[in-house]
Amino acid sequence: MLLLACFFVAQALALLVGASFISRRVSVVENPSEPGNALLFFAYVISASVVLLLLLKFYKGKKLFLILEYLLVFAAVQLFSSLYFNEFFSLALGIVALAARIFVPKTRFFLLLYSTAVVGALLGASLDLLPSVLLASLLAGYDVIAVFWSKHMITLAKNLEKRGAAFSLQLKRGTESVQLGTGDVAIPAMVGVSSLKLAESENVISVTSFRVASFLPGVFALAGGLVGLAIVMLVLERKKGYWPALPPIVFGTLAGLAAYWLVFSLFAFRVV
Repeated sequence: MLLLACFFVAQALALLVGASFISRRVSVVENPSEPGNALLFFAYVISASVVLLLLLKFYKGKKLFLILEYLLVFAAVQLFSSLYFNEFFSLALGIVALAARIFVPKTRFFLLLYSTAVVGALLGASLDLLPSVLLASLLAGYDVIAVFWSKHMITLAKNLEKRGAAFSLQLKRGTESVQLGTGDVAIPAMVGVSSLKLAESENVISVTSFRVASFLPGVFALAGGLVGLAIVMLVLERKKGYWPALPPIVFGTLAGLAAYWLVFSLFAFRVV
């Protein structure tokens, strides 16, 4: 239940952060509607996996991974705070978050959860729904191959954990530990945030107004993702080991969006 609660918090936070990104037209690509962007990001993920595998093979230390984690926390806090504060103050907040991570180790989980939500929000703001769904589907398929076929995802998970790298959210319950990859949180967050543009494109309500109705697509996506994660947890209770969490989470997220479309269509029909 705690893992589900953390997933919910991360997704809800991503929707709020993503709404701010969308309203301010924050994007890392020039054309969010271009489907080719999904292929670009997918290629980036594959390249990052190859780089990580090479690092784990030839680099035996831990400091590099720790530095990468510090940079992620600093960048996530600084990026979001820059939407509301000037450059100096947002930089100061990033430094405060970084100091908290270094000197108060217990903040690691929460800062990583926040950073992952911001990354998912940024991706969702940068992609419209079609390329977002395409990217999520490609990554879900890749997750299956990487866990069951090539098994390099298992190699990455085991070795990164040994190096103390923060590429997964870990919750300990007694002697057992449950892990959820950062991608398993960021990718459904990306789809949920990109779905917020539906309210704007359908003229239901402007996302920039921050009214509750504008978040309905994202809420449906979040609910579906929660169901998908619950299924993963049920499987893990019966069958120990490594299982690809992203496919059922992505499927649940997309099912939630399909439910939104159905509800919206019925509502629109009754109004007419």
